[in-house]
Order: sequence, then structure tokens, then C-alpha cells
Amino acid sequence: ISHLQASQTVYTKLKDAFRINNLAEKDYRIEFGHNCIGCNFEEGARNILLFFRLNKETLSVRYFLTMYTLVFYLQAERLAVIYEELGYTQKGKTEFDWNRFPNLQNIKYWANFFKHPKSYMLLHHPIFYLEGDPDIPNILVNDIINEVFIRNYYNGPKKNEELRNRIANQDLVNIIFPNLLTFTTKACNEFEKIIEVITKDENHIKKLANFTTKNSQF
Repeated sequence: ISHLQASQTVYTKLKDAFRINNLAEKDYRIEFGHNCIGCNFEEGARNILLFFRLNKETLSVRYFLTMYTLVFYLQAERLAVIYEELGYTQKGKTEFDWNRFPNLQNIKYWANFFKHPKSYMLLHHPIFYLEGDPDIPNILVNDIINEVFIRNYYNGPKKNEELRNRIANQDLVNIIFPNLLTFTTKACNEFEKIIEVITKDENHIKKLANFTTKNSQF
């Protein structure tokens, strides 16, 4: 939570970076206007904070992990849009290269699992656990869906048939989600990292300035 609360300064950091680099001889002009990147990043961070505050007492692990993953994924997609603008794209393509940011990619794959369940729909009463839970059973288990599994089967459609053959009509399947503290910390570190990427490189600021900052009319 402290990481997310720190993200509330994102808007100020970005706005100040664009303002400080606003010199008359340059071809972009920002004074004390509104920076939409910082605003939208901060909105995403506040959405995550609101989710935690509204759901801190929920007893449903399945519900919590589903919504938790999706709200983080929405923020990851916001980062992907800006990284695309800055040229962090797949070789020879215009799409964001998730492989360069494994923590963001991990969020995406878990989000894929919840958004596009595939053969998960063919399981009988899978049980959700958090990594490190001492109550995770090690007997009477037919399969385990964990981070390795997710990265293998939820990175695209190529292994859909293999996935179906592996888990269809199965019971006694455990879904082990990563440790929440570790997962959240890594995600928040990525959210902070992009601010450094933008603000420490004047070329990035210059590239983004013309279509992300509007001068104040007041």
C-alpha cells in the first residue's frame, strides 16, 4: 500500500519534469498546464488503492485474486501504451514488447488466465491458494496451476489443445497464485520505473510533450 500511496506523486513528478524542460528555443511548450500521462497513471494507482480499501475484509480468495489481477493489469496496459510511444516495441513491429518487462508480462499472463479461462472452464471445483500457504496439500492433487503453468499455457493460443488434454474434466486441481506482497511490490516497482524512464531522458520528454500536456487557460 505504501508503494501505491507514493504513486500519488506521479502526476507532480511528470508535470514538473515537462515544465522544467520547457525552454523557449525548443519546439514544445509547457508551463503550468495539465499532463495527461501523469493524471492517467495516478488514476490507475488510485483505482488499485480503492480496490484494496473496499475489499480488505473479503473472505473470497477467488474473487479477490480475480479482481486484484485485473485492476493491476489495467495499469500495466497504461504503461504499455506509453512505452510503445517511446519505442519499446517488438522487433520489426509497433506493438509493445512485453518480454522486456517480465514483471508486467507476468501480470498480463495472470490476467489472461482470468479473462480467457480456456480449459479452466472444464475443471471441477479447483481450489485457490496463495504461494507459501502452509495449508497447500501435497497429496491427492492431480495438477497444479502456478506461475510456470500460466506462462506456458496463457501466453497465446498455440498450446490450447495441449492444455485441454491436460486438465479437461479434472478435479483435485490447485491454483497457486504468487505471494501477494512480492507480486504487488514488483508491480509497483514497474509503475515507478516508467516515471524514471520518462523524466530522466529529455528526448522522451520532448517526444511526449506535444500531445500530453495542455497549457492552463487560467
